[in-house]
Amino acid sequence: MSNQYDEQAFETHIESQLLDRGYEQIHKSNFDAERGIFPGVVVSFVQETQPDQWAKLENAYKGKAEERFLRELTSAQRITAPFTSSATASEPPAPASISRTSNRTRGRTPRCSAATRRTSWV
Repeated sequence: MSNQYDEQAFETHIESQLLDRGYEQIHKSNFDAERGIFPGVVVSFVQETQPDQWAKLENAYKGKAEERFLRELTSAQRITAPFTSSATASEPPAPASISRTSNRTRGRTPRCSAATRRTSWV
């Protein structure tokens, strides 16, 4: 395969362009897949941009500020994005009752899909 269409060469080129423009390279081992973030980057950003608030957090949680901050952050992410495919995302409650039953649906159980908000009959 020619170098012109080589995926690795393309990726390397994009990466070098981003690095030349001030982006930082972060190793994938620093990514917390469970939380979906780079915790070190997030914490250092908050510490640098909000030093007074971070000091209050440190004072309140005595050495556990980072752990508490990350827990609260990921909890807030789940609340603001409740219909993600994550196993921890909460599902909306099932309909309490179905008021009308037709011959087509009689005897089958309604199921509500959180992603589409449609009811299917099984």
